[in-house]
Amino acid sequence: MDGPQIRAGINIFERQSLLVLTSARDGTADRMAETSAKFGTNLFRFNFDLWDEYEISVGPNDFQITDPTGRSIYSRDRPFVLERKPTLQSIAAGDAAEAPVLHGQLRGIFRHICAWAAQKSLLKLVDPWAEIRLPKLFQLKLAIDAGLRIPESRLVVNTTKGVNESTVVVKPLEESQLADGTIWYTSVVAPQDLNPVFPWFQQSPRLSGQDVTCVYVDGKLYFYICSFNRSESSPDWRVEINTDDQSLWRRYESAQTALETPRIEKFMRLAGLHFGRLDFILDDDGLWFLEVNPNGQFGWLDTDDLLLNSFWGAVLSPSTTVAPLTGH
Repeated sequence: MDGPQIRAGINIFERQSLLVLTSARDGTADRMAETSAKFGTNLFRFNFDLWDEYEISVGPNDFQITDPTGRSIYSRDRPFVLERKPTLQSIAAGDAAEAPVLHGQLRGIFRHICAWAAQKSLLKLVDPWAEIRLPKLFQLKLAIDAGLRIPESRLVVNTTKGVNESTVVVKPLEESQLADGTIWYTSVVAPQDLNPVFPWFQQSPRLSGQDVTCVYVDGKLYFYICSFNRSESSPDWRVEINTDDQSLWRRYESAQTALETPRIEKFMRLAGLHFGRLDFILDDDGLWFLEVNPNGQFGWLDTDDLLLNSFWGAVLSPSTTVAPLTGH
């Protein structure tokens, strides 16, 4: 099964190899591929949504993947493994009825490679199990433990004992893409207008503030602030992503970020994360923690490659090896 060379006879492992598990639309992976040589790394990209363009053979103790250009990666070469964005949402099956099974088969590949890499201390920086370990409500619990301020938050079904406001913010806890492909963005509604049998996650609105995001990379914090104007009709800055009038983000440092830095560091320790993008609202009362994305994109923030360089350094650092989920 395993072999040291690709079929053309070129060994791609003269440098440190890195297997990136992602999808075709991943700007961060694009930038990593463009700069991998600069960091002494051979990057092999496995786009899960293009799975049928690869040759894949996976066993209990080994795997081999060949991409559309003929380059191959082998488990025997002990590549580092980095999870980026291996989404299956855009994968279409020939028969819609078989799509869930197809997705399950592909998830099996991804999960096995991550578990294999973690057991061999080759899984780097991004914890692929973080979304299981850190659901949003538990993130808020850890934020409180770390001393961060959070909006009043509650999930309710068949009760009026939700957030006690005339209007509330509702948002998805996990999946945000609807069956027709549209995205459920954060919305502002009156509680009495909500279907009571749907599990609504409610938060008190902080509409007058500005959006702040903090990219945490192996102990380093990079804050950015957005010029997006929040309102009841449009409280979610993501609605502007990839539009011509997308609001600008800029580096942001203030007395408030200095005050919150040790609390964010404590939160990330409690969460057990080496990397994440934390979202906040900044208003007259200070920073309000909303959530951490354990594998957040950051390309649109990174106009000078500051984050990319820091990210690369963290991927290659011995301190960012991700432990197995089972601890074995």
